Amino acid sequence: GGITVGNGITVVFNPGTYILKGGGLSIGGGISVSGTGVAFYNTVTAGYNFGAINIGNGATVSLSAPTTGSLAGILFFQDRTVTNSPGITLNGGTSSILNGSLYLPASGLTCSNGASCVTGDYTVIVAKTIAFSGGVNVKADYSSLPGGSPVKGSAALSE
Repeated sequence: GGITVGNGITVVFNPGTYILKGGGLSIGGGISVSGTGVAFYNTVTAGYNFGAINIGNGATVSLSAPTTGSLAGILFFQDRTVTNSPGITLNGGTSSILNGSLYLPASGLTCSNGASCVTGDYTVIVAKTIAFSGGVNVKADYSSLPGGSPVKGSAALSE
């Protein structure tokens, strides 16, 4: 049913893969969330609706993808069988350090109202749509990954 974190608490995700089977991930305002070596696999199954990943106003989030293994460099991975679904939304006042790839081929990434959305050493975004409002930084320092950049070949922006 996904993971929901209420207002005003601190959460530390242990290293590993978190399978969000329906329900997605919801982080309320005023929350502090961190985790190193974590990957979130957002999927759906019979009886569970596919859920978005929402980070509320004033949340502080610092998440880093694993640096080894089959999900090295992957922070959020949307199940490829899901089509036309909700994606990741970071709301105003959010301070986020997201080190890793955000793979959302059937949905989008939205950062609004001055949210500090994708700061970190590196963030690779694969999404159906991307909408930024306010100041956004995207960095490309892949020195922490054993194979360097997870993107092989040329990078492209497409409309």
